[in-house]
Amino acid sequence: MKKEGAFVLDTDASNTGIGAVLSQTQGGEEKVIAYFSRSLTKAERRYCVTRKELLALVTRCEALPPLRVRAALQSAYRTWGPQVSDEL
Repeated sequence: MKKEGAFVLDTDASNTGIGAVLSQTQGGEEKVIAYFSRSLTKAERRYCVTRKELLALVTRCEALPPLRVRAALQSAYRTWGPQVSDEL
């Protein structure tokens, strides 16, 4: 992970699990920094698709070290942004 370069957090959710990929643009190429996935609890399986996607986003952001980033947050259904500047 470099200090310069946009970060992209792609999330996805299914009926049984959530996942995310943190990438960074380096030298004009997107490089994977970290992968994340986990199974959903019985209660989480009842969430709507949007809530599952947001769960993947929040869970992954909580696991990241504090970074000042400019990121486009993407999911299979929606892109939040196009540029979101925030501390994750």
